[in-house]
Order: sequence, then C-alpha cells, then structure tokens
Amino acid sequence: MPKTLMCPKELLAIDLSGRTYIVTGGNSGVGLVTVGQLAKQGAHVVLACRRPQEGEKVKSQIISVGIRGSIEVLDLDLASLASVRS
Repeated sequence: MPKTLMCPKELLAIDLSGRTYIVTGGNSGVGLVTVGQLAKQGAHVVLACRRPQEGEKVKSQIISVGIRGSIEVLDLDLASLASVRS
C-alpha cells in the first residue's frame, strides 16, 4: 500500500502574513484544502475560479471555520484567453 505523502508539520505553522497566493481550482479537492490552509496561516488568497458563485460559497465556509488571512474570489476561466487577460 502506498504511503500518504504529508509535508512536515513545521511548514503548516509558518506565518504567511503579508503574502499573496493565487489558487486555481480552489472550489474543491486539493485546491480547496490549499486555500483553507494558506488563509489559516495568514495569507491573502485569491481564489480564481470559473464559477465565482461557488467560490463565494467556499469562501464563506472557510471563513466560518476561522482564519487569520483573507480570501478574495475572482472569475477566471483558463479555457478562455480573454478571461485570462482580464
């Protein structure tokens, strides 16, 4: 059975205040967990997603758990160059 890969616990305690991260696919799966962890560590996280309404729901869920950082939702469809440019 393959071993689950985990990062060292010390990395999850680093203060990320003053840093900004852009996460695509933050509505679900690994992206969702990433957004939550970065915000928990104090980062400003830009949740770039195709469905901003879903992104706002996810943002509310994460904030309700309690975070030190902030989350901003932006509309981004990586299949559209016009969306990427804007």
